[in-house]
Amino acid sequence: MRAIEESPLFALPESFGLNLMETFLLVHGAFHGGWCWSSLVDCLRDTGHRVYAPTLAGLSDHSHFNPKNISLETHIGNVCTVIESNDLHGVTLVGHSYGGMPITGAADRMPDRIQAIIYLDAMVPENGKSALDIRYPSDTAFPSPNDTGVIEPVPARVFNVYGALGEWVDRQLRPQPAMSVSQPIRLNGSWQTISKKIYIRATTYEAPFFDRFFNELSLDPTWDTYQRPWGHDMMITDPEELADLLMSLL
Repeated sequence: MRAIEESPLFALPESFGLNLMETFLLVHGAFHGGWCWSSLVDCLRDTGHRVYAPTLAGLSDHSHFNPKNISLETHIGNVCTVIESNDLHGVTLVGHSYGGMPITGAADRMPDRIQAIIYLDAMVPENGKSALDIRYPSDTAFPSPNDTGVIEPVPARVFNVYGALGEWVDRQLRPQPAMSVSQPIRLNGSWQTISKKIYIRATTYEAPFFDRFFNELSLDPTWDTYQRPWGHDMMITDPEELADLLMSLL
């Protein structure tokens, strides 16, 4: 698996010499970083797409932020900064797990820049609620923050990643700033105007709150919903199949 050169915000430069077809902005979930998309990025870029895979603030080895000062608002700002700094338009936003929170916040602020928003086994927020509010009630307890203001990562096996891949993921996972999951999101509803809204559920990962999103959105004619027999970290375990699905949706 090829490593990606990355800074806290800009994981991938724009490629040269390719027939750029779509612009993907991939936003990782809790404890992860831009590294988790590496194989998927290869698949998408090899077919000519422009791809950005930032690492959110506080989740990089080189982070200079005090984790107690990093909130959901910080991460929404990270996504907006990638879009604005690179003058991106027609963006396909893809959020994995917790990443559904910051992509929704960013899309709510700049819906005119977004052509599609894809939730990959992800949280679909409600105004005034935090990631923890959305998660509960759940059969799976979420770890509590320690004295430094971070939540220690859970092991890769929780995300359905095992063997050599699981060992690699365990080495990459980083503590999550606690305020990123406890701060309520503030939305004005503009993100709902984006015409293409998609939810993809990984069915081998047990998570009642993701099932709830899938079931509710399947009844909403403004959404497209899909299920695949993947684990939660499908961008790591099934990158080729995920790339094929993403490209087929646009």
